Amino acid sequence: MKMPKRLIKTIGIVLTSVAGCIVLFVVAFEIFMSHMTSQELIGNYPSPDGEHTAYIYLYDGGATTPFSILCDVKGERIFGKRRIYVKDHIDTATVEWIDERTVRINGVTLDIFDGKYTDPGY
Repeated sequence: MKMPKRLIKTIGIVLTSVAGCIVLFVVAFEIFMSHMTSQELIGNYPSPDGEHTAYIYLYDGGATTPFSILCDVKGERIFGKRRIYVKDHIDTATVEWIDERTVRINGVTLDIFDGKYTDPGY
């Protein structure tokens, strides 16, 4: 038994429309959720040689996420920015440069090119 071409076209149009609506909903949800969070710059700390800068942000993820401290490093030989530090449940940070490529954030010593610290959790 052959299905009529019109029925196949109708099913294709319906499936394509449903898929398009799902994609549109996901994109709208992501845009909405991105406006529910905030990231505030609370300090920038240049390295001793002035080639790199550590930017400290206070991240508020809304009612369901705790405050977090984020550190991004920008400078020479770093394309864009590099996130090197993330810690939840705190809202302040102490930053101290040890040398041109080593920074200490809240007692954690990191190499800005190779190091990365992410809070293991609660």
